[in-house]
Amino acid sequence: TADVTFTAIQARNNSKFLCVPPEETPKGKLAIVKIVVNNNGGNNTVSSFHLFIDDGFVSTEVTSGATTTVPVGTYNVSETGSDGYQASFSGACDFGGDVTIGPNEEKTCIITNTELPAHITLNKVVIGTPPLASNTTFGLKVDGVGVPTGASIAVTSNTPHVITETGKAGYSVNYRFIVFIP
Repeated sequence: TADVTFTAIQARNNSKFLCVPPEETPKGKLAIVKIVVNNNGGNNTVSSFHLFIDDGFVSTEVTSGATTTVPVGTYNVSETGSDGYQASFSGACDFGGDVTIGPNEEKTCIITNTELPAHITLNKVVIGTPPLASNTTFGLKVDGVGVPTGASIAVTSNTPHVITETGKAGYSVNYRFIVFIP
């Protein structure tokens, strides 16, 4: 099957029949390049993200580095992927991923995903019969570094970490962990 479009102008018994092909829609080319920066222990790769070109009506998934032929117009470049990374646009795209393609133009948009550092937050809760010791006097530590209760400390992703406390006489320790490290 095929869609065929043409214009024919003919007068009755016209020996000078004229067949005019339709005007071709002007096109350009757009390439999306993905860069992943893992500087905090992360391990995501380009394939961890899905890239899209959206013309306002249709969103088309594309491959990093591949050139896509598109009609002249304005497009939005976007992605889906992993939490824990911050995206920034450069190249032909503006800060929001918008790019305009003119006739016969070839443009490249770059999306750089930089891994955000993981954080551990320790919250000390003291239970028992008053008078209770302050939750700030138990010597909380992450990897041997003192951390005040409720404060966060940046840590390396995909790496084991040691959480300890020096403790206080007359109190027993009962750890409860809720862990989310991207």
